Amino acid sequence: PDKFLNTCIDIGGNVGAFSVLFSNYCKKIISIEPYKPSYDYMVNIIKKFNITTIETVNKAISDVDGKMLEMSIGLGDDVDAKDITCVEKKDGMLSLGSIETISLESIIKEYESIDYLKVDCEGCEYDLLYGKDLSKINCLVVETHGGFIGGDSEKDLLEYLKSNFNYTFNDIEQM
Repeated sequence: PDKFLNTCIDIGGNVGAFSVLFSNYCKKIISIEPYKPSYDYMVNIIKKFNITTIETVNKAISDVDGKMLEMSIGLGDDVDAKDITCVEKKDGMLSLGSIETISLESIIKEYESIDYLKVDCEGCEYDLLYGKDLSKINCLVVETHGGFIGGDSEKDLLEYLKSNFNYTFNDIEQM
């Protein structure tokens, strides 16, 4: 970014690479990661580099607070197979246990605005964003997963986001 940002949210924090990098550009980062081994690694990296501007949350992002979701990972060879997801478990997926949810609304209600929201949540992006009030979000970067949410839902989500933001879409499969 060309200016210092106040509040950034990293949904799908994984091992913290994005959050650690963005800590140089943002006063406060909320990094949300449901998978405990990745979350623990992120926390250790943040401590190692003595970064005090990142708040970590070990929950799954969802459209509601306090629900328990099952995490799973695909065992196949397709493009989404190795991603950990909290969408409905399908054949060929291995359970990784359950995790409590937190909603985007409960996070952003504390802030006047969110300068930057990164969403990489392996299929929960539709439930997270579609039909929601996104007026406090200044910049949204989202990776969609049509294989998890279905092609029609992905199209609906992208149309909804177009109506809420000045946008640029990049299709990685065509790059």
